[in-house]
Amino acid sequence: MKTPNRILLIDDDEDDGYIFDAALNDVSGRHELLYYRDSEQAISRLSDKAFPPPDMLFIDWNMPKIDGNQCLQIIRKIPGYDKVPIIIYSTSTHQQLQTEAQKHGASYFLAKPPSIQELTEKLGVLLDRDWQSASDVQE
Repeated sequence: MKTPNRILLIDDDEDDGYIFDAALNDVSGRHELLYYRDSEQAISRLSDKAFPPPDMLFIDWNMPKIDGNQCLQIIRKIPGYDKVPIIIYSTSTHQQLQTEAQKHGASYFLAKPPSIQELTEKLGVLLDRDWQSASDVQE
């Protein structure tokens, strides 16, 4: 798989979105980050047939309205999103949540790291990964 350059983040916390973008820029300045703070708006956009699927998608688990679990399930049902790597990105690290995410089609569960440096390292690993031959992995 080519290096992902269209990355979509769904996270209601604007500060986390800013930190994610900064870490992503440290890893690779050659990307397009599509950021949605509202899961309903993101799902509406992803459901638009004229909108090409991103190369990789990150979803926060704890969100209002439609939480990460529901969001994941809805997105996996959208045509063209069955093979897109979807990473759950959350402060919650309970094993039950990770199991639930994997059961509903998450490609990976990434705990939000405490520092931008650690996030940069983890994003570097995830962006370099061959998702087509990798099995589901939990952090």
